[in-house]
Amino acid sequence: MIVVSFVYCIGLYTNEEGILLRTADVVQANMAKATGNTEYRLSNSAVYVEINATIQVKPTLLALPLFADVEGNPSTNQKWYTFEYKSIKGY
Repeated sequence: MIVVSFVYCIGLYTNEEGILLRTADVVQANMAKATGNTEYRLSNSAVYVEINATIQVKPTLLALPLFADVEGNPSTNQKWYTFEYKSIKGY
């Protein structure tokens, strides 16, 4: 019971900004260690993220017998419900 109360009280005094700042400190310390540069500063860095994805949205109604006799049944062709996505963002 005491541990739960202690964790609850800590949670009351923790703010989101503090958590983000602490996370930034940890990232900065890890990068300084990884690069061997003790003067490394996260504020002087840029971050880029590249996302490549292939998304398939399977049809739900085209499997019905209503569409089975249609010539070129779209449910057998994956091209029309497959999407390629690529994005690069930086901050």
